[in-house]
This record gives sequence, structure tokens and C-alpha cells, in this order.
Amino acid sequence: MLLSGETIHSSFTESQQLKSSHPIQVAQYTPSSPVANRRGNESDPSMIILPSVSNWHSEYIFATPSAESEEKFTDHAYIAIEKGAQNELTLNEQSVSDVTWHDLPGDIDMVK
Repeated sequence: MLLSGETIHSSFTESQQLKSSHPIQVAQYTPSSPVANRRGNESDPSMIILPSVSNWHSEYIFATPSAESEEKFTDHAYIAIEKGAQNELTLNEQSVSDVTWHDLPGDIDMVK
């Protein structure tokens, strides 16, 4: 049990569902890519603050580096959606059909 202001760090190899009797904040960390950057170091770690399911929205806009940039990027997204709603998901007004969904605990599926 955590007290107010305390934190915990865990690594998981499969999907998890967190529940608490009090409000919590959850962040997902993605470690550096094993692909080396120009200096030979790992790069591109990220942190995502995860909203509770009750705070999900039906529309999101996200920015990515310009395709005209000197350096080329590959963009990735983790998308969680209620089971049964996968066929309603669109990206740039196009149906998202060429993905593999992964079951999460509860009534949620995820694509990564």
C-alpha cells in the first residue's frame, strides 16, 4: 500500500489493469530504442501519462515531425479502445483495418 506522495516502479511483460480505492496517476515509460542514433547511443525514450477510461475522448489530434524534415522518423501510437468498437476507429478519416488487436484486462483492447 502506498501512502500519499509515494511512488512505485514496475516492469511488465504483459498487459495489466490497475485499480485503486483512491485517485492515482499512472505513467507508461518506453525505454530507448535499440537502434543507435548518429552518436552511437540509444535514443527516443518516451513517457505517456495514462488517463483513466472515464476520461477518454472520442477524438484526438497528435503532431508528428514534418515529412520535409532532414531526418526521417517512424511514428508509433498505442491505442486502447473498448471491445467491440474497433471497427469504428478511423485515422485521417480512413478505416483502421490492418492492425492486430491485443486483449487487455476488462473490456479494453489495444493496438500498438
